[in-house]
Amino acid sequence: MVTTGTYKQRPGAKLPPAPTVPRTLARSIAQEILSGRMKPDSRISAGSLCEFYGVARSTAQSALEILNHKGLTTTRMRYGTWVNHWDKWNLLDPELLAWAPADSWLADKAREMFDLLNWADLAEAGPMFTQLHRSLLPCVEARS
Repeated sequence: MVTTGTYKQRPGAKLPPAPTVPRTLARSIAQEILSGRMKPDSRISAGSLCEFYGVARSTAQSALEILNHKGLTTTRMRYGTWVNHWDKWNLLDPELLAWAPADSWLADKAREMFDLLNWADLAEAGPMFTQLHRSLLPCVEARS
């Protein structure tokens, strides 16, 4: 085992992303989206993020890129960034699940999926379900 900070990992195991300023900003925006305070089809501009959060434009753009990868937003060159409807979100992203407010429908769905996976025989279900089970575990433990 390799100990890095508070994490004990197998050699070669991937560590969770470091809490950088863009990732922290992305988490704040994601929580606004996941809580419903930012509605689907709402426009988000890097300029307004710079003013509101007091960050550099490159930081705001990096945060929007993180949200794009998680499916929460869509960015089109020269048109801007918009909040996506929930059906485009990457609902099994462990970081996204961790960002969801405890009373959100997303946290409830994560708990339901976790309970279903507990009933499955993970040895026979294969590595995909084992990985899914591991990604849901922190979200469920944080909500318990």
